[in-house]
Amino acid sequence: MAQNYAHGNYSHTQKQVRNSGGGRTPADRRRRALSQNFLADRHAVDLMIKAAAPEGLVLEPGSGPGVLTLALAEAGARVIGYEIDPRLAGTLAARTRDDPRIEVVRGDFTTARVPREPFAVVGNIPYSITSRIVDWCLRARELTSATLLTQREYARKRTGDYGRWSLVT
Repeated sequence: MAQNYAHGNYSHTQKQVRNSGGGRTPADRRRRALSQNFLADRHAVDLMIKAAAPEGLVLEPGSGPGVLTLALAEAGARVIGYEIDPRLAGTLAARTRDDPRIEVVRGDFTTARVPREPFAVVGNIPYSITSRIVDWCLRARELTSATLLTQREYARKRTGDYGRWSLVT
């Protein structure tokens, strides 16, 4: 049962939470460190596929468990998914081993070599490296399109929609 610390000094509970990892599991801490946020809504995946209209070679930064990866392949793309988390990369590679349309690379997308053929980038990208991924895409000569799901705050800053508070402050 939860305790109520509203009327007293609760710094001891803050220390307990901090010392126990904040109540998070090792997997939760790893996801947070890598800024992973996985797509769980099939409708969101369908909207990304519709917006990207994938064909030919597609690079996917931050493949995670492969929800978008599989959908891209089903839509007709040849997918190279990049995943920096070794556990997720291994799981996805094993899951897609027999699918010739999918290649899983364990590593950082932003250090990948740019393909010499036309390609697209599609992904639900890790928020801590959004700027690096966008910069990588802007430098890639053969890039034909990029469909990236980002945090709302990042998108608002880059599109000039700062919200009403920025007008006041």
